[in-house]
Amino acid sequence: MDHGFRNLVFYVDDGYSGVTFNRPDFQRMLSDIEAGKIATVITKDLSRLGRNYLEAGRYIEMIFPECGVRYIAVNDQVDTANSESNDLMPFRNVFNEWYARDTSKKIRAVVQSKYSKGERFNGSAPYGYLLDKETKKLVIDPDTAPIVQKIYDWCMEGYGPTQIARMLTERKILIPVAAHYKRTGKMKHRSAIDAPTLWDTETVTRILYNREYTGDTVLGRWKNKSYKDKKRIAVPKEEWHIFENTHEPIIDREKWEIVQNLREETKRRNCSTGEKDKFAGLVVCADCGKKMYNCRAKSLTSMQESYVCGSYRRKTKDCTAHFIRTVVLEELVLSSVKEVLKAANGDRDWFREYALECGLQEQQIALKEQKREMEKATKRISELDTIIQKLFESNAAGRISDERFDTLSKGYEQEQSELKEKLIMLTKEVTLAEEKKSNTERFLKIAEKYENLTELTPTILRELIEKILVYEPTYVGKKRIQKIQIYYNFIGRIQLPTETKRAESA
Repeated sequence: MDHGFRNLVFYVDDGYSGVTFNRPDFQRMLSDIEAGKIATVITKDLSRLGRNYLEAGRYIEMIFPECGVRYIAVNDQVDTANSESNDLMPFRNVFNEWYARDTSKKIRAVVQSKYSKGERFNGSAPYGYLLDKETKKLVIDPDTAPIVQKIYDWCMEGYGPTQIARMLTERKILIPVAAHYKRTGKMKHRSAIDAPTLWDTETVTRILYNREYTGDTVLGRWKNKSYKDKKRIAVPKEEWHIFENTHEPIIDREKWEIVQNLREETKRRNCSTGEKDKFAGLVVCADCGKKMYNCRAKSLTSMQESYVCGSYRRKTKDCTAHFIRTVVLEELVLSSVKEVLKAANGDRDWFREYALECGLQEQQIALKEQKREMEKATKRISELDTIIQKLFESNAAGRISDERFDTLSKGYEQEQSELKEKLIMLTKEVTLAEEKKSNTERFLKIAEKYENLTELTPTILRELIEKILVYEPTYVGKKRIQKIQIYYNFIGRIQLPTETKRAESA
């Protein structure tokens, strides 16, 4: 063999960036070096070893010599056996990294340009869709779209992502990468072969949060940390590129939004009886705002099952029990829902007007409270500015010690920082409330589906109801009276007048 090299072994990392040294065959080569199997490493040029000048220099000047390995970069005329050939090597490594950085910038610019036009960069499609090669638009995949719909249905019924993943696995449904491999023959991940039907919680959660199932294109949700670090990091929502109604939806917008509300908080799903709680996540203490806890056990009959305030159950003194039996709650909710559905599916024009009127009243009450909180926060922030200024003056005049000054100022500054954050949050809430419009039509669309409702199911409850407030019972003599308030999706709380009052107002 020319140049006296024998027993050649090739290490090839096609498709991997030179800015990272965590490449499969590069790591295999390092293992062989550590095992004493390699005497010389040869690359076409320095950039083939790597485009990170610090790491490349570390391997060439430290690791390879320590292991007794000679390094040659043919086109750059670098040979560690000849020190005179290495004078320009550091500069070449710096240039190689600059080239990688510059290329990364150009690629990012191209990606952002495509995103701004609503174009996909990598040609991939969410599970449930295919990408039309001609139009570059998403089209529904008849094989996987029904699975997406089933995942949303199960979530509406009260199942969590872990339970849904388990049910999909039990039914031997192909995971997204396995479905892609079956359709195209291209393997994105080893799990497509090793565990093609083993679903995990993360995959289900991604599907439940993906807005693209509503027919919108959402681009730029993730980006690489840097050109050196390919770890993907989440991009803030306000920086996403969103284009509405660009393709056929798999999930209607109302159902998607209900599922998002369900996913906002962790909910208690199953209990020792193995049955689902149909009201899971919907029942809320009217006084402390905590979720109500469903008390059930195999030793209790259905008539004995109940809800209690979550704060009370944790044995805190923040709240009282707010005890209500499940059968009573179900009776009250079913009665109220049937009344509202009857009104919504009856005189629809009257219901539109009345729901809007109720919504505006609720909105005004909430706005008034939020604005009062904003005024209090603003006033206190101003007071703290004065207090902190006086502390500085007292410290400068020697009236309080530096230690005392540090303790007091830190406390006041912390309070001020928290108040400023609260003020930002309240300002956003007020802005949203003032911009909010009536969603009565969306509620009417759902109400139409359940015109002849006879029982409550987890799906029906989640489609119709946002939350149920339970109040502490009161007593008139020996009579126990308990009030609940139901907030419906899209229209909020609505208290229907009696038939007589409706007739009088008509």
